[in-house]
Amino acid sequence: MHQTFERAFLDTHGKVAVITLNHDASVNALSSAMVESLNAALDAAENGGFRALVLTGAGRGFCSGADMKELPTRRAEGAGLVLERVFHPLFRRLRDLPAPIVTAVNGAAVGIGMSLALMGDLTVALRPDSPARILAAFALGGFNDYADLYGRLEGQDLLARVGDRLTEAIDQPARFYRPRDTEFAAILDAPLTTVDEFLTTTASALTDRFAQFNLKLAYGAVMLPAEASEPIEALRLVDERLSLNDRARKRRERRATSRVQRGERPHER
Repeated sequence: MHQTFERAFLDTHGKVAVITLNHDASVNALSSAMVESLNAALDAAENGGFRALVLTGAGRGFCSGADMKELPTRRAEGAGLVLERVFHPLFRRLRDLPAPIVTAVNGAAVGIGMSLALMGDLTVALRPDSPARILAAFALGGFNDYADLYGRLEGQDLLARVGDRLTEAIDQPARFYRPRDTEFAAILDAPLTTVDEFLTTTASALTDRFAQFNLKLAYGAVMLPAEASEPIEALRLVDERLSLNDRARKRRERRATSRVQRGERPHER
């Protein structure tokens, strides 16, 4: 069976429904029209009694994020109201589907598109009866200076190496993602009492590994499902903590530099 909607289409394979985002001009941006198409496709899938759902994208990428053409209107309304009115209902619906979700990510998944890409894994992790998991995000500071000095191709090679070293440092079963160029994320299991120590050690180890390039790694983490009940909420919270951690690191570095300039020893007050 094949059904076409304005910006998506639905195919069925036995008891599996496949919903494909389909608006190549915007690289499948999550516009109001796209959300309406997804809801229509979900209506058809639910009415068909399918036992699994695959979510993917057509064309050049999975989803380029929010539709920038709608940005002026959404700015006037406010980000919080837009999330609650447009996006949260869709993500709650995906979360509450009786059938499991598999996200088949082809190409770029940016911003809220990454939220959509993470839906399958986060939906499972956020169920109240799920075992404790951690959503961790890491940001690489100093990359732009490196890329300006050595070039963008060398910069992309460096990012790939950082990703490989991060995987090695975590060294346990996990799902890894790249929300943005200089950010990395993972969903992993770990004892709750050692989370901060574990992630601090991981970030410090990678910072030391790439110290010659003056790169710094900051992190943020959210306990699932204890600290978040929805994918967007989990991603917002981990991003806030990542930003706070990075700003705190920069303040420590400025204080240390100031003490050195005043001729103080590192631990003098």
